Amino acid sequence: MRNQLDVMMNMAHMNLRREKAGEDEGPVAADLKLTAEIGVDALKGLFSTKNAFDTVMGAMWTAKGELATSDVDTITVARELTGCKVTLKAGDHGTAEDFDSGEVNKIRIKPLAGKCCELTIRLQVHPSDEQVAWLAEHYGYDLRVTVAQRQQSLDLQAGASAGAEAAVH
Repeated sequence: MRNQLDVMMNMAHMNLRREKAGEDEGPVAADLKLTAEIGVDALKGLFSTKNAFDTVMGAMWTAKGELATSDVDTITVARELTGCKVTLKAGDHGTAEDFDSGEVNKIRIKPLAGKCCELTIRLQVHPSDEQVAWLAEHYGYDLRVTVAQRQQSLDLQAGASAGAEAAVH
C-alpha cells in the first residue's frame, strides 16, 4: 500500500445514512467532509503522477510562493481514490479507527499565498456501530487522516487516468 494522503484535517460535516441493497436496507455508510489548510506538497498523493501534480499545481505559484494568478478560485481533482484503507486518528496521540474500504472523492483545492492551499475532500466509509460512536464523538475535531491505496486499486486506475486530471474554476 502507498499513502496517498497523510494530513491533519477537521471533520467539518458528517452524514450517516443507510445504503440501499435492492429492496432491503444495506450497511451504514458515512460521508465525511474534511477540510484543512496545508502546504501544497502534502497533496502529491492525490494526483496520479508527479507530472500531473507539477502541471496542475506548479502553475499556481511563483518561485517566491505568491499566487501566480488571481483568476483561479478552486481546482477540482477529477480522480477518485477507491478501495482505500483509511485511518482516522484523534490528534497525533489519541485513539484511532481503521476503515478497510474507503473512498476519497469530491477533492477541491483552493490555492492560497505561500504555496499553501485549502483542501476539502469527501471521505466515504462503512463504519461499524462502534465506529459510528467514535465518529460522533470526534465530529468537529481535528483528525490525522491517512489514506493508503492498495496496489491493485492503483493498477486499475492507471488506465483510467488518461483523461483530464483536474478542472480549474
